[in-house]
Amino acid sequence: MKKVFTEDQVADIADADMRMERIFDEAEAILKAEGHYHVQGVYYANQGDATFQRMLLAEQNVRERDRQMDRWVAEPRKTA
Repeated sequence: MKKVFTEDQVADIADADMRMERIFDEAEAILKAEGHYHVQGVYYANQGDATFQRMLLAEQNVRERDRQMDRWVAEPRKTA
């Protein structure tokens, strides 16, 4: 049986894909800035541990940026 998605579900999937892409971009920027074994100045002897911490930090950064943008959009602006 073929699964059919509603338009809202398709939009949610697209939003999630875009968010994951931003997280991976952020993680790549952290990697380029700090190297394979450092995250926020902390050295990790295991590259897998560093990758895990890098992804956590990237997700936090993206989530915080989204939160700030939502807040900025929601705030009323003074007009001249």
